Amino acid sequence: MQETIDVPICVSRVVPFEPVEGSKGLAAVLLTVGPLSVWCRIFVDPKGQPFLSMPSRKGKEDRYYQAAYFSDRRFHEQAERLAVEAYRKSGISNN
Repeated sequence: MQETIDVPICVSRVVPFEPVEGSKGLAAVLLTVGPLSVWCRIFVDPKGQPFLSMPSRKGKEDRYYQAAYFSDRRFHEQAERLAVEAYRKSGISNN
């Protein structure tokens, strides 16, 4: 049995990364989804657009695997929109 619960999503903190040549990481964001808080990252894609990266861990053969993810794509898109917006409003954004 599955129950649907409405949960709020918000960005509690935005912490800029120190600039490192060649790095595509911009900032860490504390994403709060209902009673759960998860540190995620904002990276920049090849087109220069920021996007939300969920936590991941290094696995076999030096590949990274998501440690947490949204099972509903629409939920991920909403969280990404809020995180990127918070990053831009933080004053540390160049995008």
